[in-house]
Amino acid sequence: MPFSFPAFIFFIFSGIFGVILVYLLRVELILEEKTAWGIMLGSVFLTIFSFIFSLFFGFTKITILLVFFLSFLTSAIFCFFYRKRIISELKDDIGNFRERIFAGKLNLFFLIFIVAFLFFGSLWPKVFYLDNNQNIYTIGTAGVWGDWGAHNAYVSHFLSSDKISLEHPLFVGRKFSYTFMMDFLSALLMKIGADRISAMILPGFIFSILLIVILYYFAFRISKKESIAILAIILYLLGGGFGFNYFFQDIKNLQGFSEIINFLKNSRIEYTNIDKYNIHWTAFLNALLLPQRSMAMGFPLGILILSLVLIALDKKNNKFLLAAGIIASTLPTIHLHSLISICVVVFSLIIFQKEKNKKTVFTKLLSFFGPIAVLGTWQVLMLFFPSNYHPRILLFWMAKKENGLSFWLRNLGLYLILILPAFFLAPKNLKKIYLCFSTLFILANIIIFQPHDYDNIKIMTYWFLLNTILIANFLVKIWNKNFLAKILIFLIFPFLIFSSFLDLLHLYLHSGYQLFSKDDIKLAEFVKKKAPSNAIFLTSDQHNHPIPALTGRQILMGYRGWLWTYGIDYGSREKDVRTMFYGGKDTKNLLKQYRVDYVVIGPSEKSNYSANETFFAKNYLLFYQQDQTKIYQIKN
Repeated sequence: MPFSFPAFIFFIFSGIFGVILVYLLRVELILEEKTAWGIMLGSVFLTIFSFIFSLFFGFTKITILLVFFLSFLTSAIFCFFYRKRIISELKDDIGNFRERIFAGKLNLFFLIFIVAFLFFGSLWPKVFYLDNNQNIYTIGTAGVWGDWGAHNAYVSHFLSSDKISLEHPLFVGRKFSYTFMMDFLSALLMKIGADRISAMILPGFIFSILLIVILYYFAFRISKKESIAILAIILYLLGGGFGFNYFFQDIKNLQGFSEIINFLKNSRIEYTNIDKYNIHWTAFLNALLLPQRSMAMGFPLGILILSLVLIALDKKNNKFLLAAGIIASTLPTIHLHSLISICVVVFSLIIFQKEKNKKTVFTKLLSFFGPIAVLGTWQVLMLFFPSNYHPRILLFWMAKKENGLSFWLRNLGLYLILILPAFFLAPKNLKKIYLCFSTLFILANIIIFQPHDYDNIKIMTYWFLLNTILIANFLVKIWNKNFLAKILIFLIFPFLIFSSFLDLLHLYLHSGYQLFSKDDIKLAEFVKKKAPSNAIFLTSDQHNHPIPALTGRQILMGYRGWLWTYGIDYGSREKDVRTMFYGGKDTKNLLKQYRVDYVVIGPSEKSNYSANETFFAKNYLLFYQQDQTKIYQIKN
């Protein structure tokens, strides 16, 4: 695991700041849960405060230090005024923690924490790393290799200037309609001295550990059993459908274990994501946690918010609902799908409570949704409206012409088959909570919320978490019946996790994909030193192009495979880009119209846009040359 002292200091300070917030909130949590909540909340709020201050005072080290100082000062003031209460509660928590250790009540928690630490400590360093030749590689999944080109561009975008720009880094003239706060955090860490690798990896690693702790106590709070909580986490992280069936078809002609391992090592097939067989319920680790950085920050925060809501409803404490609403109002810039999911679930939880007094119900709804309306709505309007896309009706998500039942049976496997018996054996409270979360699955099977149909999985994953708790409860109950029941569970369990296990094994065996070459890094360093931070570049839309990804300089049009998922209509821009590269009579006028400062002519520009190098060499000054790549300066 890469180590960065600046990043270490940030998360330590965030933890202290956040834990103080948790103690001030006075929610009934045990010490380890307060610590996890504190680090999570502290990281989120310090990142957002730094972003807001940077908008007004510039994105500089001084601004970040100012935020840290003000946060420290505020914490110190609250600690001074509430010192007796905080010290008393802290002593009680530490005493309780010691008692539980000596009583052996924390053995299972320590086990899952150590396993999570070792697992993610071995996984995250493979996600994004420098090889021995100073090339940057990603882990062997197309999701990370594809998405992290954009994430690097967003990080570099914030770093390119002390002035925060909300113009889209990949489409000049368009607002930055993306949940970018996780990428801003990485930019913040780099601003205070962390290297790019550490700044990209460490937040994901830390939030993954926090996710396990928060998930554990979320599942425990609902199920009341440690064994169910641990099993639910395993099922959630490794949940998959019947895709493994195609693995056995793929290896039927292979001979010996070594050939099977070599097949997994070199194959690009992910058995939870096979478009050919209409399998799209992708593994959480491969497709959500690792590639989608917004998810790495937004999902643990989302589970934290839902935990606080469950506590609030159980204790009938509207102050906790208000606090949950305030925390949820940070989600528009972190993970919008989590905000949508949480709003639907919390509304259902409040409405379906046994509360006859309509005024009480309204007060609860207002306590949670009021802060979101005041603090969150303007963020959504600022970033995502107006939009070229509107939600549309589409039954059964990505089933296409396939029967909905057979589609979901193949995608979810036993997780679909076991719902009815698991629901029948579930306690009343679990049934109620599960039904509230099921509204997400129903909505996502009727409405497509974003241009990319697949993105509905980011909403359904919250339902799937409750599904795994429901099934974990069922499996534990059956296991405790008799010896034959244990054999049955032993036979069932592999079918629940084998597809995702194959994908995870592939990640460890695969050597990875090169994202940026040593020459890309060299080119980027030259551009950062010589080209103005506000320069506009004409490039190809190669997803890992070094200009947007490593320099943060504005480009006319980035990877089209991302743009349409953001609801950007790039048709006319694409036509103009091709015309400019062609080097015809309209080229100069279009370059002037788009205020282009530099044009890159490299292999991707030549192969994808038929770039006319002769035209640019004849008419413009050569700014940079490296092997097959040249950059021409359009303006003096």
